[in-house]
Amino acid sequence: MSFVQIDQLLARLKSSYQVQVLPNVTAAEDSTEPAEQSEQLLIAVRHRKVPGPGRVEISYDSLTGDIHQLRFIDMPYGPDRLTLRMTLVSEAALEPTFFSHISHHPPDRRVEQE
Repeated sequence: MSFVQIDQLLARLKSSYQVQVLPNVTAAEDSTEPAEQSEQLLIAVRHRKVPGPGRVEISYDSLTGDIHQLRFIDMPYGPDRLTLRMTLVSEAALEPTFFSHISHHPPDRRVEQE
């Protein structure tokens, strides 16, 4: 499943999962404020014998299309299963240096190149 190209993710969900859209009741779980009316929850349950996570949940704003949270539940990871949750924490523009390796560790850390 593509995390970068949302159109491919949605096409995969449509073809390989049973999809339903509900008003979001879990988005406010980590917040003290209630969810807005435009907040929606897309739930996709995998069809049998289709590879991928057993369930995908996408919390989004139905007015803007902005995705607030993606959850991949019962996702195969080698012999194990795991849940991966990605939550939008900021929409601030990132500096170009953010994407360099050195910006993600202390300056005194030695970096080994393979």
